Amino acid sequence: MVGPVKLIARDGEDIAVIAALLQDAILPAGDMAWIPGEQRFVMIVNRFCWPGSEERGQQTATEEGEALFQRTHCAVRVEGVRAARLRGLDPGERGRLLNILTVTLDGAELRLEFSGGPAVALTLDTEQWALLAEDLGETWPTTREPSHDASSGADGTAGA
Repeated sequence: MVGPVKLIARDGEDIAVIAALLQDAILPAGDMAWIPGEQRFVMIVNRFCWPGSEERGQQTATEEGEALFQRTHCAVRVEGVRAARLRGLDPGERGRLLNILTVTLDGAELRLEFSGGPAVALTLDTEQWALLAEDLGETWPTTREPSHDASSGADGTAGA
């Protein structure tokens, strides 16, 4: 079993690694914040540890034979953020559970896409940016593997 993940991204190739790491991480919309005075964006996610990857979330089974997976909390910080734009989320939905589909880089824009309708996306306008992702604490077991059924929302498929 490998220890906690701690990564830094500074270019498009690095973002591809971060996107794979954060795929199917879930978080309440209120657990992310842009801090303009510090040009920083932060969020704490409940990260799914995909089996077969080079991380600590190796699949096992329960006594009943159900697949048993792992999750962990992960802090994500982006430095050098000049502006943050959130699309598809009303201010009163701070408790809405979001599921990260991917993270992409387009020029000076970092974009986080979330599943579940309606479509939610976060765009970070950056300058000399760095993205840091670091696991916090121990993993915990879950029998719920993420699913991308088009009819389901982010609030029930990923599980905790």
